[in-house]
Amino acid sequence: MKALVDHLHGSVDPLPQPGSAAPADSGEGDFFAFPMTAVQERIWAADCANPGNRAYNGSFRLSLVGPVDQAILEKALNNLVKRHEVLRGLCRVIDGKPVLLVNPTLELHLGVIDLQMLAPEQAESEMDRLCSEEAQRGFDLKKGPLIRVGL
Repeated sequence: MKALVDHLHGSVDPLPQPGSAAPADSGEGDFFAFPMTAVQERIWAADCANPGNRAYNGSFRLSLVGPVDQAILEKALNNLVKRHEVLRGLCRVIDGKPVLLVNPTLELHLGVIDLQMLAPEQAESEMDRLCSEEAQRGFDLKKGPLIRVGL
């Protein structure tokens, strides 16, 4: 955090380079602070202008055939989150500059909605509705997490 603060105050010490980070305290625990890329800054600015802006959200649905072990699926998703820092990130402003704070850990919990009691065509229609509704929900870039999963 010191390197980031010194840089923001005009010190000659460089910011951490991509792939490195300065420890930061967000008030909610230890995070690592990264300077935002130009694209991330544009996303942040768009969200500041229109909180919950969905313009940069990505949403997709996979159809799984056969039995699904929910615990294994959740573990696989959490392993993905462990490997990709940006999925554990949130955005904050430090000394007037937006930064990406990366939580060292984040555990996703798989939300499950059971549609098995519906007829196949009703289940498909309900799945379409639920997915559409979920895709319309924005993210709070200041609070995170910046990923949601469901089954």
